[in-house]
Amino acid sequence: MRHQIDLCDGFHVLGVELDQPPLRLDHSDAWCGEFSDHCDEIRAASLEEDYYGVYCKLEGYQRGDLIVGMRVDPELVAPDGLKVLRVPSGPEAVFRCDQSILAMGWSAVLAKWLDEYGYQRDESRPVYERFVGPAAGRTPRVEIHVPIVDAGDR
Repeated sequence: MRHQIDLCDGFHVLGVELDQPPLRLDHSDAWCGEFSDHCDEIRAASLEEDYYGVYCKLEGYQRGDLIVGMRVDPELVAPDGLKVLRVPSGPEAVFRCDQSILAMGWSAVLAKWLDEYGYQRDESRPVYERFVGPAAGRTPRVEIHVPIVDAGDR
């Protein structure tokens, strides 16, 4: 899987909070279920056509949570039933893969890549998936974004 090191500028996502453990998540259920119920509302507020799955720990929760949504203006107030989540800026490793191998991609990144390249995951920022270009019936390209710090910095 190809990768590059980028600097995330920080952004906000408006989306639906899913109460499923992310590692056992059925992505098609996530996007076709609760997200689709709010899709038009989210899309109307979005700044781009890409979709995001942001894995995070929300206040009051003991495990990881997932927000599925789209990038929005930071001043947007979340309508009822939706959340706005800030993704902070900082360095990140970006991996590109096909949607069909997304789970294998995550396994490779988290189990091998970080150690092999001398990075650690920055636990203070969320990891996320960016589904690039899903409009008009195209199969989206998926990017896995992992916030990083140099292993020597921790």
